[in-house]
Formats: sequence, structure tokens, C-alpha cells
Amino acid sequence: GINAEYMGIKKLKKPVTMQSFLFFVLVSLVAAQRPIKVSWAKCANDKGRVTDLGLTWTPNPPQTGENITVIGKGTLPSPAVTSGSWTLTVKQNGVPIAKKTHDACSPGEVDLPLNLGSVYLPGLNCPAQPGSITLPLYVSVSKLAPPGTTVASLSAVDQASAELFCIDVTMVS
Repeated sequence: GINAEYMGIKKLKKPVTMQSFLFFVLVSLVAAQRPIKVSWAKCANDKGRVTDLGLTWTPNPPQTGENITVIGKGTLPSPAVTSGSWTLTVKQNGVPIAKKTHDACSPGEVDLPLNLGSVYLPGLNCPAQPGSITLPLYVSVSKLAPPGTTVASLSAVDQASAELFCIDVTMVS
């Protein structure tokens, strides 16, 4: 007969195990597109000047691997916002994974580690006059993002360091 070892062909020392198969299935599931359940609330300590705050997002429901547009609307009382900053903190299953503070009147982006997603904020059109305001956010969540609970806390302050708003957006996938 033919000696496979002699011909440089090695036999598998271990057959495919159940653990190997389950690992493959788990990786395949993580990489698949999944729905994201989104909810939001004002931060527990919110003292923001913006009233009638509301958020909507499209698509609804969002999916991993898709671009998500979030629209924030509210009413800004006097005085006008001439400058300020926003801070975004992102936690995955309670572990901080990103934090950035940026000028509120200019575009800014927060990239999540390992290319798992990003958040783009175009910024306020300053000076933002009192009255109805709309602020879009653009979110990307990779299909490779691990399942679990992600909480994004976004807060903003004006030129006098007075809080404009503080919201917590919870995403479960």
C-alpha cells in the first residue's frame, strides 16, 4: 500500500471535535447581521437646557452591519449657543471602550476599537438660535461587533459650561 507519511502527507492527529464545531458556529453567528434593540433615556443627573427632547432612528429596527441615522430633536431656550463641547462615552457590557470630547460646533467622529463601529456627529450650526433644533448622528455597527449591551452616553455643554442635554442610548444585540 501507499505510505501517506512517507509521501509527506500527514494524517490529522485529532478529529474535528464538538468544541471546534461549536466555536465555528459561534463565530458564524457573531459575524451574521443581527437586529439591535434600541432605547434611550435622559441621564439620571440630566440638568440640560434643551426641553422636549426626543430621538428617532432609521432603519427601525436597526441591524448590525447597517448605517443607522439617529435624529435628536428638542427646544433650545435662550441664550443662543455660540460654542461648547460634547462628550461621548461608550461602554460594552459595562466596560468602557471609547470616550471623546469634541467641539460642539464642528463635525467629529468617534471610532470604536477594532473597527467595530463609529459615531459621526456633524455638529451644531453655531450660533444655534433659541427654538426648535435638530441634530443628526450617524452610527455604524460592524457585523463583527460582539453581542451584548452597549450604552452610549452623550452630553453637551454650551459656552458657559451649562449642560444642554445628557442622554443614554442603550443598544442590545
